Amino acid sequence: MMKTQLETSFIIILIILLFNSSVGTNQDYKESLLLKLLPDGKVLAHFDHVITWNHISPLDMTAFSNVRHYGIFPRPVSEMISLYNVEELYLSLTRGKWKDRLWGYPPIDSPPGAELWAWFLPQASDVDEDWRGLLHALSGLLCSSFDAIDSTTTFIPKTSFKPTGAFIGNISSSRLRYTALPREPVCTENLTPWSKLLPCGQKVGLGSLYYALKLYDTNYHSISLKIVPSCQDDSCSSVGTAVTLSLSVVFKLPSGKTWSLSSLFGRHIEKKCPLSSSSFIYFDKYLHKDINLYPEPHFIENKQFLSSNVELSVYELNNLKSDIKVSLKNKNYSQVMPHPPSPLSIQRYLTGSGHGRGGIVTIISNNDDESLKVSFLDMVPWFFRILYHTLTCELTINNNNNNKINCEETNNTILFKEFSPAKDRVLPYKMEYIFFIPPHSSISLYVEFLRGFLKWNEYPPDASLGFFINSAVLTSNVYKCANCTVSTMENRSSFLLRIHSDPLLVSLPIPDFSMPYNVICFVSTVIAIGFGSLFNLTTRELLPVNEEEEEKKGVLVRIINKLKQLFLRKD
Repeated sequence: MMKTQLETSFIIILIILLFNSSVGTNQDYKESLLLKLLPDGKVLAHFDHVITWNHISPLDMTAFSNVRHYGIFPRPVSEMISLYNVEELYLSLTRGKWKDRLWGYPPIDSPPGAELWAWFLPQASDVDEDWRGLLHALSGLLCSSFDAIDSTTTFIPKTSFKPTGAFIGNISSSRLRYTALPREPVCTENLTPWSKLLPCGQKVGLGSLYYALKLYDTNYHSISLKIVPSCQDDSCSSVGTAVTLSLSVVFKLPSGKTWSLSSLFGRHIEKKCPLSSSSFIYFDKYLHKDINLYPEPHFIENKQFLSSNVELSVYELNNLKSDIKVSLKNKNYSQVMPHPPSPLSIQRYLTGSGHGRGGIVTIISNNDDESLKVSFLDMVPWFFRILYHTLTCELTINNNNNNKINCEETNNTILFKEFSPAKDRVLPYKMEYIFFIPPHSSISLYVEFLRGFLKWNEYPPDASLGFFINSAVLTSNVYKCANCTVSTMENRSSFLLRIHSDPLLVSLPIPDFSMPYNVICFVSTVIAIGFGSLFNLTTRELLPVNEEEEEKKGVLVRIINKLKQLFLRKD
């Protein structure tokens, strides 16, 4: 009997091990860290964690629903994309401002606050219902405010966002939803659940460097989650799922010419994550040639990124026995090689004063030597009444202010345009363009708006701060970009460049929220005084005092009577 039980237990354990090994062969995990010194003496640290699941794809609606064992793949993610018919998803939570004119383009461009867009499967019967469910799921998964999003902050872009992975069916914008929350705060409540999606969490591997006290004492911080169906071969005969969790941080370097990885993050890397197939640390010395690394890099890797060849010093985490130390020969950052001008840039600001009429100016500049085809998306809340008849578009050729042309007067400057009016408390304003911008030229858009009035209960708690207008989105395909941050995961010949403008902070007329408090206090005081006097007048009984009889009583008797009156009054 005992022998039979042991044989049965052994068979069960063997089956579990075989199943886990089969699951493991279909799943892969890679992690990397890119360190790059910036021209002003700060350092960029960009983490990439890529989890792939072969032969299991969101394009197959039943694939994830039939899975019972997930291995290293995050189960909350698989259940979410299966339940809400998600084909692709991108999410970012960002705090701080990326200075693209000084630092170049970031590894992943994200606006301040929260940004989310998702493509849904063609089989989805109700995209709006799936979108609402996805927002609630992400809100619980990452402790964010996505559950507060409604139709007034949801957009359906037509030109700015296209699927980036393997996809099926026609690319219909009706399956796309986009939203942004410029005032979303980002803190450790978001970092902790995000890091729990990693196979090794914050215990070992590169995730052990996620020390919140250091990460949030920085100039810039951004976490992102990307889910796409990925091709397993060149013919895309087999499709899997790739989940990428990225973190970008910009540190201010410690004082002195020498710093280390542990001084930057406040922690040491104990060992490599045992579940990762590769774990590398890359160091980009493109802008700082006169630095020394200790220990010596394990090897040098050349990355062909667009038309540039970038040399990276690489450390393999499995063979790293000591902390990485960086020594600067010269800390005079004025001698550091500056970034070349950005091929594409966007500037946005407000005009006007007071709480009445205002204007929005957007300047899109092509600083490249070649013409660029650019998609532009602008979204404005419904309570800013956009006056479309005031919209003007001017093309400045060769950045010469004396050579301005109305965009409508040229044949090929505006390739596409669409305006969507707002509906009070239902839909926002949306404006989309596709521009063809000549080299070293810029396009200026100007539109006026009227500030609307809100109901008193529609104002946020910090209404005096103002209201945000979302960042405008600019998208273009570029084939050379000297100031782009090199991707550590793949070589590219073309690059989908997406950049965001700064969000606009606009003040609205707000009511005097202290008035109800003042009225309540005043009325309560008047009622208390009037009621107290009336109550005393109607309830007290006034009796005459015989002074002669009181004087005949002894002193002790009078004291006792006074005490009795005192205690009886208290009772």
